[in-house]
Parts: sequence; C-alpha cells; structure tokens
Amino acid sequence: KVKKSVYHIFRYTSDSATLSNDLKNEWLIGWSCLNGGTFSNFDKLSEYEKKTPEKTIRNILKRLIK
Repeated sequence: KVKKSVYHIFRYTSDSATLSNDLKNEWLIGWSCLNGGTFSNFDKLSEYEKKTPEKTIRNILKRLIK
C-alpha cells in the first residue's frame, strides 16, 4: 500500500548555543506534516540538494520521509 500524505519542507538557520559550530550560519532542512509534527535532524540543506528542484525533492523524500 502507498500511504499518501502532505509534507511541508523548509529551510532554516539556527543560532542555538547547543548547535555544533559547523552547522551555525548554514541552511538546515526540516519538515512538517498535517498532523502538526515538525521535525529536523539538523542536516545541512546542501547535503540534499541536487541539480534540479525535482531531483532535490525526490532525494529529500527518499532520505527523510520514508
């Protein structure tokens, strides 16, 4: 079965004191779903970006939203 759902993918930066120095001032990736959950592994957005927006979205879906 294929489970369909709506997700919102977003980029953000954080100045949290608990964030490692290599992640400060970097675009990070997060996502949320319709039930109100918001999630992030504090991954750099650049690790998910591909040559086209379509490939980037497919990569995000494959790696984050299984």
